[in-house]
Amino acid sequence: MSQRFFAIILVLAIVIFVLLKIVIPMWNFMLRADLAISLYDMLKNILNKDFKFRKQTEIQLGVYTIRYSSTLEAYEELERVFTDALSYYDKLGFVASKDKSFDEQRDKLECILRKIKWKKQRI
Repeated sequence: MSQRFFAIILVLAIVIFVLLKIVIPMWNFMLRADLAISLYDMLKNILNKDFKFRKQTEIQLGVYTIRYSSTLEAYEELERVFTDALSYYDKLGFVASKDKSFDEQRDKLECILRKIKWKKQRI
């Protein structure tokens, strides 16, 4: 009886470890990366023009909320979102090196982040 109990506890511990260290970080990164890219796509046309609003505009998509009233604020908020999404890539650890889709998503995020920083400097 004690061997079965020990085996059940061991299997549960392995399942919990896999969920906490592999599945949840993978899901968090992919979700945040997709949301960040979607936000950038939504704002891309607006950001091509220099603007200032009297009232603050708010866009919410998933876990991210962007509040801006000028072009510079919008770029700063997008930079924050992309930096946050990339921080979840760092939490993947060894899993990220095993799957190329994570590297492709990270490269896409970094490319857009460079564009955001470059355009922010030009304002």
